[in-house]
Amino acid sequence: MKNFTSYNRQALIDAVVLLVAVALTGALLHGLDATEALYEYSRSHEGYELDEIILTVAVSSIYLSVYTLRRLRNLQALLVAASTDPLIGITNRRRGSDLIAALVQGQGPNNELASIIMFDVDDFKRINDDYGHDTGDEVLTELIEVVQEETRRMDIVIRWGGEEFIILCPRTHADEACQLAERIRIAVERHRFRDVGQVTASFGVTALAPNENLRSQVVRADRGLYESKRLGKNRVTMA
Repeated sequence: MKNFTSYNRQALIDAVVLLVAVALTGALLHGLDATEALYEYSRSHEGYELDEIILTVAVSSIYLSVYTLRRLRNLQALLVAASTDPLIGITNRRRGSDLIAALVQGQGPNNELASIIMFDVDDFKRINDDYGHDTGDEVLTELIEVVQEETRRMDIVIRWGGEEFIILCPRTHADEACQLAERIRIAVERHRFRDVGQVTASFGVTALAPNENLRSQVVRADRGLYESKRLGKNRVTMA
């Protein structure tokens, strides 16, 4: 992670330096009479033609611009990779934690404007034991495809760890989040997964509370999930 951060910092510095250099070059040429300056330069360097000088400047500017854009694109790709779960391609826990914390900080006092849904696959260990870990990974990937069919555009699905996931639901009260979780539960139960057939999931739902730390918010949702497991699995419980 240290090397990754260092590379990101250097890539960003390189991109900014190149952008500043291009901008300063443009400002300098704009502030001067560029044609006259190039003409005078060509007169004092008889070995060069004016069109050759102009072509050199143009090619150099294009190269700097392309190189800058390439570095910025590489930086963007690295940042996306750092925020994405490599198996399923959804938001990872590190990025998800930041998003939840930011949403909590943006809420007003006593204003439950967001909720989280925590869920996991029932008896996932049995799936791994009976069918192998590769099939288990396929089940998780297929599960999230089913979940994303039911979530709204504003919802963010986060892989929290192993077979455990969180759905961050902005501008959503807990009862609305429960309704969403129930739709997802039914969709998962009805879906027939490749190789393993029926799979079910259990859910815990809670409203995000302002001025409460991330850990306690997640623990509360986890209590709801635990209660769903205790009551027989394949159900939604509000905490």
